[in-house]
Amino acid sequence: MACPGPSPLRLGASGMDGAADVFLDADLVMPAVYDRALAPEAIARRFAARGLCAPTGRSVLACWPLREERGSQVADASGHQRTGRIVNHGTWMIVGPRPSMPPRLRPTKTSSPTTTPSPTRPAATACAWRATPFAKNVVDDPVWPRRSEGLENCHPDAPAYCSYTYHRAGQPCYQVGLRMPWPNASPNALYDPAGSGFSQWARLERHLHVWLAREGYDFDIAADIDLHRDPAMLSRYRTVFVNGHSEYWSTPSVDGLDDYLRRGGSAVVLSGNTMYLRVSYDEDMTVMEQRKVNGPGHDESAPPVGPPAGPFGEQYHSQDWARGGRLKASGRAAGHIIGLETAGWAFADGEDFGVYHVVQPDHALFNEPQPLGLEAGQTFGHAPGGGLPRAIGHEWDLTLATLARMTHTVPPGAALPEPPQGIELIAHGIRRVPGRLDAYLDYFSNLSESIDGLSAEMIYWERPQGGRVFHAGAVGAAWVVGCDRVFGGLLRNVLHRFGVQPRPH
Repeated sequence: MACPGPSPLRLGASGMDGAADVFLDADLVMPAVYDRALAPEAIARRFAARGLCAPTGRSVLACWPLREERGSQVADASGHQRTGRIVNHGTWMIVGPRPSMPPRLRPTKTSSPTTTPSPTRPAATACAWRATPFAKNVVDDPVWPRRSEGLENCHPDAPAYCSYTYHRAGQPCYQVGLRMPWPNASPNALYDPAGSGFSQWARLERHLHVWLAREGYDFDIAADIDLHRDPAMLSRYRTVFVNGHSEYWSTPSVDGLDDYLRRGGSAVVLSGNTMYLRVSYDEDMTVMEQRKVNGPGHDESAPPVGPPAGPFGEQYHSQDWARGGRLKASGRAAGHIIGLETAGWAFADGEDFGVYHVVQPDHALFNEPQPLGLEAGQTFGHAPGGGLPRAIGHEWDLTLATLARMTHTVPPGAALPEPPQGIELIAHGIRRVPGRLDAYLDYFSNLSESIDGLSAEMIYWERPQGGRVFHAGAVGAAWVVGCDRVFGGLLRNVLHRFGVQPRPH
């Protein structure tokens, strides 16, 4: 007879010096504890039941059906009230809310997140791309490889995953800690290849900050999590910038921007791949969750060339039980809020970045109050002479009308939406040189092809539901701020139209 000591029973982990460690890379399905060893036939019956029927009888000392699908407490169905506690954020909802499938819990492999100072508060998209958070320090400016890779890790067992990599046992990454190091947020960090000079996160976004300060505009900086916590915070501002690569949004953040615009606010969007995928946060704001899945026609999922994703059915978040993946699935399509939708990407190598071509030279934004002297077809959004930096690259956005032209197959049960009314197209963003692993997407995020290199569209939109939007449609738009005279004049005209004036010199 075994006589256990006064120690906790750990499922999916071991006790090491009093702490949970050696976490299991597997799924738990209705674990139970008996007062005796089960016969082989009983074990076979439990296995055949696939977790759909809870075991009964006096021999059952504890059983955790794992029906909660959220939180850290799990109830005991045996009647003995041996409540369980989840350590380190197990992953719920990995089969979705389908009654024919048993609830399952996936233990998290890594140890508890480490708290560390960071230069800014976390931005959702940057957290999703935070590969190798425990990377070795480097002497020179770090050059980060493409998204699924990071720098050399400081220790072979340190966590190295992000939203674009799998865990060691092959499960997709659905949760990332916010209290972890953030080395690729360095203002000196470059994006591969180093020779292009392109960057993401702080270095990219800082171009706008420097320009605003130099031009005499007063501004504050808020992170995604600030807007998530207080969606009404935007009401204190004359206009709002969406800067850089703003891909991941929570539904409260999307609703906060939409409500602000409906009340007559204005937005300047210098971003591409904007408002594409949904995230959520736990109650204490320590864990961010996102769910990309591969499903029929890749609906509500990552595109076929996109980041690692889970099986169809796992797209429901454990934090709010709502569908994850593309924000369109939650009724918050970016095209109906800010006028453009994600239309593709390429791995940046500098030379594949394109430029803007003027479509409406007589438009007020090109002429009031500062005439820019542009002609139809003239280019801007590049360094003097057409060199780097150039605006149209890495990731980009298009109008729903253009995406409809790129959509050749509509999935069963789906339909193309009606394009919003009132959008004014003022410039085309065209890429003449293909990039590495180019991906042009249709409205349903399936692979398509470009229309003569058209990658981004620059628009001005006075929304029928209220609010005004200027959208540049490309991640690289922020890259050229401060080096292109025309782009700077255009931004000054946009801010003037939105009622924003610089401080008197």
